[in-house]
Amino acid sequence: MTGFDATPRIHPEYGAWGTTPSMKEVDLPLESRCLALEGNGLTLLWFAHDLTGLSCAATLQLREHVASAVGLPVDHVVWSTSQTHASGSYAGFAAQGGGSSIMDDLFTGTLAGRSSFAW
Repeated sequence: MTGFDATPRIHPEYGAWGTTPSMKEVDLPLESRCLALEGNGLTLLWFAHDLTGLSCAATLQLREHVASAVGLPVDHVVWSTSQTHASGSYAGFAAQGGGSSIMDDLFTGTLAGRSSFAW
């Protein structure tokens, strides 16, 4: 298992329970962790992600990015999020059909800028 710091920039409008306009620094980083499972000639990567509310389109973009980086089919990459009250909550993830948001762009841009993964 491995992981990386997935903490976005502090933005009080997109916070969950712990985020307020007076928040000036990060107490503990939010993480994305990955577990690789292998069996019967197949490999599955399962990500657990401390940020909630990413749209379906952005989630697929992240799965495609990871799959491409490690040479796996996209359906072998699982991306799950936690119900944490200490992380950002992405605007745009909505019961009204999802959709993109500025936070989707900020996070996927942050991940896409990473050139390596620590497998």
